Amino acid sequence: KSLVRGIQRACYTPSKRRSPQVYISGCAVNSHAAHKAGVVCAHVGTQWADPAMIRQDLENRKGRTAWWGAEHSAFLSQEGLFAGKAQAMAKADIAVLCVSDEYEASRICMAECAHALDHLGMRGVVCKV
Repeated sequence: KSLVRGIQRACYTPSKRRSPQVYISGCAVNSHAAHKAGVVCAHVGTQWADPAMIRQDLENRKGRTAWWGAEHSAFLSQEGLFAGKAQAMAKADIAVLCVSDEYEASRICMAECAHALDHLGMRGVVCKV
């Protein structure tokens, strides 16, 4: 509930954009949905802290547009991993960081986090998964 309240507070803060968007940063191995779809070979974690489920909940229950890279592999392969993620981040008002041991061990995930928070100055909500 505190994650939802934090996201809700951040999303309802006045924004320069008409409809705030949420960028979800999470390790694909922590997603049951990504494993089920064959995006990753293994799954570590619980479905209740799945970045895909968080995205779905934000869109369905909160009416927020949310973007998570593991669900856009065709776009990322066309644009390039970092260029594609940077484009999505540039359209977002807030980042939800789904942090796990696997996330912290991934140079790509940590670079994504640093780009969102340090370089773009995005507001972030941390979700321990």
